[in-house]
Amino acid sequence: MLSGLGFNVRWRSWLKACVASTRISILVNGSPTKEVITRRGLKQADPMTPFLFLTIAEGFAGLFRSASEKGIFRGVSLGEELDFSLLQYADDLIVFGEPIQENL
Repeated sequence: MLSGLGFNVRWRSWLKACVASTRISILVNGSPTKEVITRRGLKQADPMTPFLFLTIAEGFAGLFRSASEKGIFRGVSLGEELDFSLLQYADDLIVFGEPIQENL
């Protein structure tokens, strides 16, 4: 996804290192604490979380636009001019589609 949005290799490797890192330390008054071993993923309140969520959400929205354009997924129509299949707000996502077997 990051590559598709134009992020270069160095930037992508930095993000990967942040997400896949297994050790962290916290700065207290400018001095690092002892390292703590963690599992993969971002921690709660990590400042990168909104950025990564929006990046993935944009990719997901693109997939839905493409599927709708190709007739693979049929969203909901409101009048002649408004068709939609996805609503995203903050960290919530709602998928709207016609209740047909093909949409599953």
